[in-house]
Amino acid sequence: MDSRLKSLIRGFQSESRAGLATSGRKVVGTLCLAAPAEIAEAVGAIPVRLLYSSEDEELRGGRFLSSDSCSFCKAVLGGLDLADPKPDAVLGATTCDQMRRNLEIIARDLHIPVFMFNAPRTSANPMVDDFIYHDLLRLFGEISDWAGVPLDVEKLSVFVQRRHLLRRRIGSLLAKREALHPTLSGSEFQTLMAFYQNSRLDDFERNLPEIEAYLSQRDPIFRHEPLRIGLLGSCLGVDDDQVIELVEETGQAAIVYDAVCTGSRVIRRTNILPEDPIAALAQLYHHQVLCPHKRPNDSLLEQVTAELKQLGVQGVIFKTLKFCHPWGFEARRFKETLGLPFLHLDHDYSPSASGQLRTRIHAFMEQLSLSRPLQ
Repeated sequence: MDSRLKSLIRGFQSESRAGLATSGRKVVGTLCLAAPAEIAEAVGAIPVRLLYSSEDEELRGGRFLSSDSCSFCKAVLGGLDLADPKPDAVLGATTCDQMRRNLEIIARDLHIPVFMFNAPRTSANPMVDDFIYHDLLRLFGEISDWAGVPLDVEKLSVFVQRRHLLRRRIGSLLAKREALHPTLSGSEFQTLMAFYQNSRLDDFERNLPEIEAYLSQRDPIFRHEPLRIGLLGSCLGVDDDQVIELVEETGQAAIVYDAVCTGSRVIRRTNILPEDPIAALAQLYHHQVLCPHKRPNDSLLEQVTAELKQLGVQGVIFKTLKFCHPWGFEARRFKETLGLPFLHLDHDYSPSASGQLRTRIHAFMEQLSLSRPLQ
């Protein structure tokens, strides 16, 4: 498959990352989909999503966590421990228990300032809205004090609106992945999302028009209408897109849908926002983020089911990292509810996992191809 678009995006991302050290601005690593990056931007910092995902980083992180801990959480700790320079601070959310534990270890053992959004596990309690609003206001005040700048609600509003507009523009590109004859592959979309989450906002805004122009002139990238595959489960790190690559490498199937927290869930938050930026962040980072850690989490399952049906998805790959409990515990429930051909992959970042993934994914694709009506 043509890789020019991925090379273009990765070039933009490399240039942006290279400029971080010389920007003269503080860098804030964000550790969760529920971490409000706009707050970091409003105090003059650059938010960068922490998406470490190599075997070396996972092994290094094992110094801080037990062997039965989430592979991603270990990789984040290992990556931060090896990083030079390290981010000036880390912004996270109290979503899954292991993520919360990570934040404690980052502050205690890596000596990096940590800021937390206390994300409630429920939306059913009538006091939740008031709690979220005041907790976000607290968080904004703490980060402003750390940065040595006054709390500026108007500046926060500017960044809330800028990112909201970008999410809408990326959503327009997402439609190209979802088409019957896609002009954007799942792998390319994931590369685009890595650029969005790991680069300076100014750099992304400056380079996005070139990406949009490239895609506006592009022909369908599959010779025939591909099998339509949905990808659900644990987050994908920077170098953790092998599942998507293995699905699409033959040109017979495409990832047209995902529900991972580093993919389209980052930008599937385009509802009309309140004018108050704090209230807008409450909408964006709690009410519009359907996470498996919430109780009840029926709305997540209902939304995924409806979207898979709408897009005509023919098979689901449910990818979980070892000991990722929020998604791992939901695998059986999703399989029973969705009623679609279902492949559950549970793995870590070791190279030995790659061969097993290839065998199982190709077998699943063959199964789907044999059951597909002749065109």
